[in-house]
Amino acid sequence: MRSAPLIVCAVLALGGCAHRTMTRATVAVGEPIVSDEPSDDWRHVARSSDIARLTTLPDRFAAAAPRSGAGQAALKTNTTARWPSPTPGVYRCRVHRLPAVGSARTFPPFFCYVQSDGALLTFAKGTGSDRPAGRLWADGNDRRVFLGGAARVAGADAPGYGADPATDRIGLVDRIGDFRWRLIIDAPRPGTLFDVVEFWPDSGSLATDAPR
Repeated sequence: MRSAPLIVCAVLALGGCAHRTMTRATVAVGEPIVSDEPSDDWRHVARSSDIARLTTLPDRFAAAAPRSGAGQAALKTNTTARWPSPTPGVYRCRVHRLPAVGSARTFPPFFCYVQSDGALLTFAKGTGSDRPAGRLWADGNDRRVFLGGAARVAGADAPGYGADPATDRIGLVDRIGDFRWRLIIDAPRPGTLFDVVEFWPDSGSLATDAPR
């Protein structure tokens, strides 16, 4: 199965913000293992081993987060924050890394992007040395499943899901508050249990305007 490479491009246009210029950000995702018309069921795309991991991910994350030593809202499951899905646009994001040993580490905010890809959405981290990018599949009414890859070299395109198990990234997107979501990436590298990518719509300021 083959499909054309997925190109995720986002341009932010903000009225009344003449002091700020946002350049075009382009994130390329390599050829994924999906048909030209991607299935609306992520289980038809994911490896059987990844289906098993995604099924157990919520319980494993719930057990690991309280032991991480971090108090960020992104690590607390909010059962009252139901869907809706994020909409296409530019977002501010920050990563909370939960290691297998030791306390969680939080990185400074950066930009990420949500775009449309036919009936699906795509998510891409725009900067940094580890840049996950891939498609988002609806999974019931409360979350989306992320299947993608990660570019670990500056300037390189992110490979598509299925290209190489070493670069594959899988996870779940949940809503954690008003206009706030998190992408929990399962075991992105040796020694890391989860990368939690918290994201919220860009406010138009390059300052660190992260939610508390």
